[in-house]
Amino acid sequence: MLVVEPARNEDMDAVSRLAARTLSEQYDPEWLASHMGERTPFWVARDVRRNQVVGFALADRDGVEGHLLAIAVDKASQKRGIGSALVKTVRNDLALSGAYRLRLEVRSDDAATQAFYARHGFAPEGIQESVYRDGGDAVTMARPL
Repeated sequence: MLVVEPARNEDMDAVSRLAARTLSEQYDPEWLASHMGERTPFWVARDVRRNQVVGFALADRDGVEGHLLAIAVDKASQKRGIGSALVKTVRNDLALSGAYRLRLEVRSDDAATQAFYARHGFAPEGIQESVYRDGGDAVTMARPL
């Protein structure tokens, strides 16, 4: 059984390890931890039977716009709807907090992830050049909430 629930302080090691294993852009564990305890949408997908974090999503809100900062699902758990559940939870959380729009950035060379977000109602809005550490460009995508 899988649950999506607010991240807890004791989840941070698992979240940091998951981010390091699955994301091409590496996030500082201290940066991730700095979002704990704030009123920031920070969710984990937990395999209840194993009590294991298999995914997470972190977002922020500035006024009426939400920003999906990071999302990851363990490679062994992909293609089971976990990423979709995390996106839906973040969308609902931000909408309840007063946001009207959600935006994100995705690597311009990652067509599969862009297609995933398109299936969730996101549309491309533009290109940001050289935003990733390796100099890669990002496609900005957004959707109404």
